[in-house]
Amino acid sequence: LYLVAIGTILRFFRRRSTPAPTLTVHLLLLVTSLALATSHQLTPLILVGALLGLTVLRQARAFKPGTMLIVAVVGWALGGALPFVRSNVLDELNDIGSPVSNAAQTLQRSTARSDGQVVVALAGRGVLVAVGALALVGMLVLWRRGQRDVAPYVLLVAPLGLGVLEFGGEILFRIALFQLPILSMFAAAALLAIRRTELRAIATGLFVVGCLSAFSITYFGKDSFYTFTGEELELVAELMETAPPDSLLVEGSRNYPTQFRDYDKFTYVPIERESVETQKRIGADPTTELYRWLSNDDYRASYLLITRSQQVEALALGSLPGDYLPAIEAALRADPRFTVHLENGDAVVFTTVPS
Repeated sequence: LYLVAIGTILRFFRRRSTPAPTLTVHLLLLVTSLALATSHQLTPLILVGALLGLTVLRQARAFKPGTMLIVAVVGWALGGALPFVRSNVLDELNDIGSPVSNAAQTLQRSTARSDGQVVVALAGRGVLVAVGALALVGMLVLWRRGQRDVAPYVLLVAPLGLGVLEFGGEILFRIALFQLPILSMFAAAALLAIRRTELRAIATGLFVVGCLSAFSITYFGKDSFYTFTGEELELVAELMETAPPDSLLVEGSRNYPTQFRDYDKFTYVPIERESVETQKRIGADPTTELYRWLSNDDYRASYLLITRSQQVEALALGSLPGDYLPAIEAALRADPRFTVHLENGDAVVFTTVPS
């Protein structure tokens, strides 16, 4: 949708564009703006930045489309999304930081991974580095040829404004995704600059095969912990079916068959996403800390869920120490204040014993 909007702007709203944008074009942008505003948090922000840059640098007459998009975003925020905005806007504002610290948080997620996941992470970054390096060559080629259209550079810079956001520690990768179409265009220009047809075909083939191979490692390299067993699915389905509304579900992590039915019954609290200080408190004294959590009178029932897939993810990504979840499970089994609510070979649900 972002590329549809950008393509429409550059086709019909540039200062040298002919014909002038018609009612159909404006309706297309209106529908696109409404779809973006109601379906994703980041894309409208990037598109507003891109349209602002194109307008300020006189690359397009994007005032009307930009106004249309802003009205759609504000209207949705104050309308259908108002309950969500009310409960989350302060958290989002508190997450605003500096681009350097946010980028560091993104990259540090790989420091404790297993050897296999380090290879997966390096393969993904290798694709970005390769496309970026070839894109730089393409920029030089186009510049030397006198093709100095500013618009692609505006679109390349626009996503960088998101660097102040934290977005779950993955904002750097989101920025790269929005830059990739423009980087790919410049990279293609570098390959097309090879004059001999045979050499151009060989270079293009090698580059595409290399990137596709690395991308395949990245795309499929997490299947080992994204796979759930039938027993995990059965236990979670039973819990979701039998738990009363307004329940608390404390999870080792979100890596299990989650929220596929009756998800509105629960308030979800993944330990993996808690602060390091909180995780250390739980690790030091799991029974005391988790008994306090599960004894919260704000909920009709409270549960703690630990699954095989959560443990596999923790070992693969280093998101929690390898013995963290097994230690919690062992401690709760030994404490008479807790009881096993549901259990099979791949998952267990704890709750507190009524006092």
